[in-house]
Amino acid sequence: MKKIAFICVHNSCRSQIAEALGKHFAAEIFESYSAGTETKPQINQDAVRIMKELYGIDMEETQYSKLITDIPNPDIAISMGCNVGCPFIGRAFDDNWGLEDPTGKSDEEFKIIIEEIENKVLQLKNELIIHEATDRIKKLEMHFDTLLKAVNTNPAAILEDTSLREMLRILTQYYESGKWLHDYELDEHGLFPQNLKRGVLSQDSVYELLERIIV
Repeated sequence: MKKIAFICVHNSCRSQIAEALGKHFAAEIFESYSAGTETKPQINQDAVRIMKELYGIDMEETQYSKLITDIPNPDIAISMGCNVGCPFIGRAFDDNWGLEDPTGKSDEEFKIIIEEIENKVLQLKNELIIHEATDRIKKLEMHFDTLLKAVNTNPAAILEDTSLREMLRILTQYYESGKWLHDYELDEHGLFPQNLKRGVLSQDSVYELLERIIV
């Protein structure tokens, strides 16, 4: 599972909100962390109060202001915005959400920023789901093509070849688990990249392949 780091200078407001909403909405897709180049004694109390009001989340239960060095090395690092100052983390950011710092502002302005963060967290979740599904489909299609060539040449050889048997196991597990239903539901919504070869891994084509191997 990918590790996502939400970064701002003090790790007291926007990045803490992003960490909390990442855990709330996308815990099954990525691990959420937040950090800063400096720390504060406590999380912004307006943020704490409003997050409790909106989501029932008490950020102070599990979160606190942290330095970059206090969290695992992230796969994706996201800057909350540079209006307060751009934190230096020793590498380029993968994205900059460009969020205004609501510190010291009204509840209404806080809620606008929180809504923006929620939308961006959900967008990130969706992008990672599609990326994962795309990689999975590409790999499975390669397995399918390899197995199909083997079947057309010598079906019995598949059961004798370790690498081909592993491809067969992965492909069979994919359909038996029902994961393909989820992937093709995404595909029907046109979310896969257009250059992704589609249609090869239909249920019928895979079952036909498996029958030929078993026979």
